Amino acid sequence: MNLSTIKLLYGIFTGVAAIASVIFLLLPTTKNDLKQKEASEPSNLDIMKLTTKLFFTKKSILISIGSAHSGILLCFWSGIFPTAVAFTQKLGDGFEKSTIIALTVLFTGLGQLSGGIILTILNLKFQSCKREIIVTTSTICQLIAYSIVFFTFPAIASLDKTDEIGFISPR
Repeated sequence: MNLSTIKLLYGIFTGVAAIASVIFLLLPTTKNDLKQKEASEPSNLDIMKLTTKLFFTKKSILISIGSAHSGILLCFWSGIFPTAVAFTQKLGDGFEKSTIIALTVLFTGLGQLSGGIILTILNLKFQSCKREIIVTTSTICQLIAYSIVFFTFPAIASLDKTDEIGFISPR
């Protein structure tokens, strides 16, 4: 992409965001909002105490762990892995880097989609199985994928361009 295209895209997105903000500000307030404003509001300190108390319940901690795990996965597969592919110079001799990165993102998405479909089908087909088996299966698949990435790419690949190879050399 050239600079003028990038500026055009940023301009369009900024304009749409500004229009949406103006529309949001012009929305009328409802009667319920006015009644709530008249009621006594708790202090910020009380709200923080209640929020902290709510966070340390069993359900909140469990959902926080799941959300953190999902966030780490998303960061790895959408940020670190494509960067490692782009910075590894020995990978894909004879191909443009943009083509390799596009294929990487495409096949990563297809892998996530097919993994979700396969695990959903297995869950429906074997409903007598416990969820722990499905979770264990997906965890093993993730560990295998991370191991393959670890052995394929050099350690510096996600930080800087490198001519090094991982434990397994590409062909």
